[in-house]
Amino acid sequence: MKRRAEVDHEVFMIRVLAAIGTPDRLLLHHCSGFAIVRPPFGRLKQVRSDTLVETAGGIQFDAERFAAVTGS
Repeated sequence: MKRRAEVDHEVFMIRVLAAIGTPDRLLLHHCSGFAIVRPPFGRLKQVRSDTLVETAGGIQFDAERFAAVTGS
């Protein structure tokens, strides 16, 4: 999930936590404006329609790019 640029990160995170239902579904977040979550089945549509959210969808993990960035 990525928040809209004009939205405060703390406000965004409160809304994210309310939408996902339980904090253990929050995998990662950063004050630059994103959160990686595991929403309950059927909640993605609700999250996408939230006025604070710019985009919500799946992610891809590129192991080679990650290794290049982290030096591992």
